[in-house]
Amino acid sequence: LAANSELPMTFVQALLAIGYRPIPLSGAPGQKVVDIAIQRTLDALVEREADVLLVSHDGDFLAQVEAVAAQLVRALDIIASQRAISRTLALGYSQGGHAALWASRVAPRYAPELTMLGTVAIAPASQITTIVPLFQQPGTPSLGYFNSMSGFGLYVMSGLNHARPDVHALDYLTPVGREWVAKSRNLCVHDLVVALRTVAPGTLYARSTSSSPAFMAALRDYAGIPATGFVRPVRLEQGLTDDVVSPIGTLALQDQLRAAGVAVAMGVYPGDHMAVTRQSMADTMGTVARYFR
Repeated sequence: LAANSELPMTFVQALLAIGYRPIPLSGAPGQKVVDIAIQRTLDALVEREADVLLVSHDGDFLAQVEAVAAQLVRALDIIASQRAISRTLALGYSQGGHAALWASRVAPRYAPELTMLGTVAIAPASQITTIVPLFQQPGTPSLGYFNSMSGFGLYVMSGLNHARPDVHALDYLTPVGREWVAKSRNLCVHDLVVALRTVAPGTLYARSTSSSPAFMAALRDYAGIPATGFVRPVRLEQGLTDDVVSPIGTLALQDQLRAAGVAVAMGVYPGDHMAVTRQSMADTMGTVARYFR
């Protein structure tokens, strides 16, 4: 657990209750404490008979993952053969919340042999197809603090360019925009947000993305969350002072799911994007427990 300022005691108590021994870690300014913890854990597992499954796009773990490649393959084989899992749920935070919603929706078709019990999405990224294009207009002046919202669009453009090369996403960018897309591939969201605070959104785009029906269709396919197709309950959890994932966006998602007939519930907490994980922990664990009853 990262413990530079305070310990999330609710989370600590939950871990102790299910038999885990939390180890507090701290680091110097600029150090990624959680990343260091994962690296050290992987290093230790090389010497043990253990199965490891780490799902990450982060290159920081490449050396450690290569060292435990055999364990990773074995874990994947177990999951694929369904010797270890019969009932499951989807749980994620932030972009992982977006992924959890997608996993829950496609699971009955993609893995019908699994019993999907439900979903918990904490501060899930949503309304991407509505919000991102607003900051992708040529000539948009500096928006001050809100310049940082362009960062999410840059991530989307990079990913869409890879997933849908037929859309030619990078053609919508100015040379400056292409430079920032390249930078975004090596920056975590906080660092990118800080770096973009003095960059006017309009300097990044040569063409409006929303003016292209082909682009918008690809964006909806790539980053949208359909409201239909959920066969099990969904719980959303959101911090009211979150300036990364808008509370308004999550409320809109709840309304969209409810209108589509999904059994959706939502918990609201006073904190920001980081604090919501601690503040919602008891409700998260309680929901997980109910799913498995």
